[in-house]
Amino acid sequence: MMTVETSPVVDYKNDPRLSNETRVFLKALNSTGGPPLESLSPLEARKVLVNAQASVKVDLSGIEESE
Repeated sequence: MMTVETSPVVDYKNDPRLSNETRVFLKALNSTGGPPLESLSPLEARKVLVNAQASVKVDLSGIEESE
C-alpha cells in the first residue's frame, strides 16, 4: 500500500509564500458569498475565475505575447 504525504493546509492570510497581491485576490475571491469552487462543475468554476480575473485591471503595456 502506497502512502501519500500531504502538506499541512496554510491559511492564505498567513502563507509566507504568497505575495500581498495574491492575498488580496484570494480575499476577494473568498468573500463573494458564493459556493466553494470545489462544489461547482468545471465550467461553472472556470466562469467564476474568468470573472474574478476580469475584475482586476492589468497593465499589459511592454509585454510580448506568444503562443
